[in-house]
Amino acid sequence: MKTLIFIDVHVTQSLELITELENLGHKASAFSTLDDAFEQITIKVPDLIIISDSLEYHSIENFMRKVKNLNNYNEIDVCVVARDSHRYQNLKVEVLTPPLHIEKLQFLLKKKKAPKPLDQDIFSEVLQDVLGEKKPSPSKIGLQTHEKEGSTSTQELEHKIDILKKDSQILLQAKDKKILDLKRKIDSLELEISELNNDIKTSHETMHEWHEKSQRALKALKLAISQLEETDEGLDKLKKSA
Repeated sequence: MKTLIFIDVHVTQSLELITELENLGHKASAFSTLDDAFEQITIKVPDLIIISDSLEYHSIENFMRKVKNLNNYNEIDVCVVARDSHRYQNLKVEVLTPPLHIEKLQFLLKKKKAPKPLDQDIFSEVLQDVLGEKKPSPSKIGLQTHEKEGSTSTQELEHKIDILKKDSQILLQAKDKKILDLKRKIDSLELEISELNNDIKTSHETMHEWHEKSQRALKALKLAISQLEETDEGLDKLKKSA
């Protein structure tokens, strides 16, 4: 299982990729700011970071500077999704051309570089420490010691809770947006149906008027014909009597 972090101002655009990655057994999360993402990185180092060019260049540059100062920076792959690849050459990161597809992410995860092995001298110091002969220097093996593990665990737990809250908020916002879109579509359909009903009603009224007019015209014609017939009969009688 690999861990990925997406950083994008329009964070909801990453939700579909996150769902596909989780279906493949990976773990992925999305952040709208670089500061929130960095907090997560200090808690758990991801295998891959995907940064969108929707963020300002100098902010990405400062973020990369902070990431490179981490002891385990060599274990992190960072990519920027941008159309202008030349702009990010100084950052020494891989630039991906949008749009980003799940196939491209799978390829990046497969070629994920392995963690840098321990130097032979450092390995010897670690071995001596295990045997109780010598205590290695934590700075040489890239580890940080914490005097108050209890307080650190509490802080980490609080960070994780905050991240879960933010992820939940992002999902709720996406759900609310989807519901609003569906409501708009329903309102539009109802308006179209109402207009069609009005058109049908108008057509019925027009047909009814035409029907009444035609009936009146027929009655008038019948009356005129009967009158003509009566006139013809009167003329015939006059001729006979003459």
